[in-house]
This record gives sequence, structure tokens and C-alpha cells, in this order.
Amino acid sequence: MGKHSQPELAPTQLPYPEPLNIPGETVGREAVDLANLRDWHQAQAEAGDRYARRFAEAENEEVEIAVAKERRQLDGLTLDQKTNLSRYAYMLLSEQVDETADGNPQFIDYLRRDAPTEQFVTFLRRHTSVLAEQLENGQPFIEQARKQYITNVFQGITDGWISRDATTVYDTVPRAKIEIVDYWQTHNYGIGGVYHRHGDVIYLPQGLGDSPGKRLIDFEWRADHVFDHEFNHREFGDKIFDDYPWLDEGLAEHVRLAMRNGEPGQLHPAIRGDSEVYRGYRALLHYLTQCAPGTEVPARVLTLAYTSNSVESPEWQTMEQQLSDAWGSKYVLDKVTMRLNHHRDQVARDYPDMGWAEQQDEAAIRTKDDLASDPSLVFIEQQAHKQKPQTYVGSAALVGAGKKR
Repeated sequence: MGKHSQPELAPTQLPYPEPLNIPGETVGREAVDLANLRDWHQAQAEAGDRYARRFAEAENEEVEIAVAKERRQLDGLTLDQKTNLSRYAYMLLSEQVDETADGNPQFIDYLRRDAPTEQFVTFLRRHTSVLAEQLENGQPFIEQARKQYITNVFQGITDGWISRDATTVYDTVPRAKIEIVDYWQTHNYGIGGVYHRHGDVIYLPQGLGDSPGKRLIDFEWRADHVFDHEFNHREFGDKIFDDYPWLDEGLAEHVRLAMRNGEPGQLHPAIRGDSEVYRGYRALLHYLTQCAPGTEVPARVLTLAYTSNSVESPEWQTMEQQLSDAWGSKYVLDKVTMRLNHHRDQVARDYPDMGWAEQQDEAAIRTKDDLASDPSLVFIEQQAHKQKPQTYVGSAALVGAGKKR
């Protein structure tokens, strides 16, 4: 085994917290809670409590079972995932190396099969503690980001490209639930942030680093790139996500970029040059609005419709009418969605090893190419039924790297 695989690795001497109520599906929470309870009973037993000894013995077996369950979380990881995860695991166990150090996938195999239970519990405890630390230390950034988002929305309303319906963010954004989720839910799948509609929670990715300060800096950098995108899903996307998830993702990112960098009228990602996130969807939106055989549809028409409060709003009806006029066909969004779904399924079959985000981009590009070469492939003259695509949770990809659910 390499240097990251040594079983004699010294556990960190940082204090372990009492059982914590960590948000999200935190890996290892069950094992950590059981281990903390066992340790408490062991301390009571050493103080002469005979009954506590019995509890500790039973809980020790439960810890073994919980740890075995957590070890199985590491099964099936790709080599790249093992390499990246080993950096994180080794860093938490030793706090002696930076997260950019070379990862050794053998270390994950060691944790999965051979590491003593207590060393694995030490890793899970540090993981749990780091998340609790970041949730507390990240609050000033989170609250400032809320305020800035509201300011940006109102500026877009003033500038005429965000609907006046969006003034509701003044009341809704401060009440939004925001949590930090762990490596397994974000980094390990190349995902930056997630808006979970069923729970009405925005999940932000944890920061990495070998000290609280470095972890906070990294968290703020990562969260800054996904915060507005996920809030756009929450504030504007519910009305269309079931029927047009690609439209929700593409416009959530476009509105984020326009709020941050200006140029709300420019949809094309290659011309904007300020984000690779959902590049395919945004290129498709550019072609759909700017390259139709009829009159161009201004990007402002899309953003006003997206930020309105309903698909029955005047802004939404205006958008649908202008798209119909531009392409000489009714139900434009439904037909584009049907063709996109066709390509998405085909890409998944043809390239099963391709990453999920790359599959979405490829499907969008193929749909755009259909519009350019033979629009009849998209705008077939038949009734377009609103078919709900496979449900997934919207997410924003990590910069430089929402997770398919």
C-alpha cells in the first residue's frame, strides 16, 4: 500500500462533539451516534456502573454493524472517486496534508476492508464534526448571500428582464431552509448544489481543506457558484420542472449569470464565456429563440416568463405565442422536450460511461442540430402531449469539475 494506506495513521487529537443533529443524509451519522453513546456508557462502567457495562457491550456490537454498513458505501466507487475521496479521508484522519495532495485509491480499499473499526469511526466522527463546524461558520456568508440575491432580483425587475411577480422573493428567500451536505452527495458525483423540492431545502456543498479556515474559504467559493442557481429553482422553477426540467436548468443558470455579470439578453454560452454549467441547454435556448425561421424571440421574453408566477401569466403566454410564431408550430416547448428526451435516452444507451451532465449536454446539442438541419424532426404535425420526463433533482455542477437522483 502507498503512504495513504498505513494502518498506523495517528488519529486526530481534535475533540469529538456530542451527538449532533447534522442536516441531510450525512454519511456515518448512525455509526457516530452509536459510538458516542457506547463511549459514554464505557466511561460510566469505568466509574463502577455495572449496568452501563452491559449497555456498552451491546452497543459495541451495534457500532460494528453500523460501520460495516458505512463501509459498503465505498463499494462500487470508480478509480477517480476513490482517488479523490482518499484525499479527503486521509486529511480528516491526520490533518497533516492539504486536500490537493495526491490521492491513493488503495487507502479507500483499506478503509473499506481492513481498517480497524475505531479508525473508521474516527474518520466518520471527524467528517460529522467538520460538517457541523461549517454549518456554524458558514452562516454569515449564507445570510449575506440571501440579501444579495434579493437585491439582484429587484435590480432585474427595475431593468425590465425579471417579472414584477418576483417581488415575492423579499418574503420567501429569508425563510428558505439551507443546509450543508457532505462529500458523498456533492463532490463524489460532480455536483455543486441541489434544491430538493419535496423537502423545500437548498443543499450547499461542504468545503475542503486541512483547517477550519481553509474549509470555510473553499465552502464560500463553491457555494458562491451555486447559491443563486438553486434559489432560482426554488423561486421560479416549480411551475415548469415536471414538464420542462431542461428549461428550468438552462434558465436558472442564465438568470444567475445575468444577475452577476449582466447581459441578460445574451443566452449563448460560447459568447457569454462565463460558465460551463448546462452549456448544452443554454445553447439550445439560444438557437430556439435567435435562429428560428420567423421573428427572433428576445431572451428577455424567456426570463420574464420564467420569473413570472405561473404558466398562466401574461408573460408566459406571450413567450409561448412568440415561439409558436417564430417556428410556425404550436406547443413548441412540448415538442422540443419530446425530442430532447428521445436524444437523452439514446445518448444514455450509446454512452453508458459518460457522466450525467455530459449526457444532458450531448442530448441538447443533438436537439439543436435537429432544429438546424431538419426542424420537422422536432415540430411533427401532431398533438404534443405533455410527457413528464424522468424525475430528478435539479442541481448545479461544481465549477471546475443536481448528482442524479
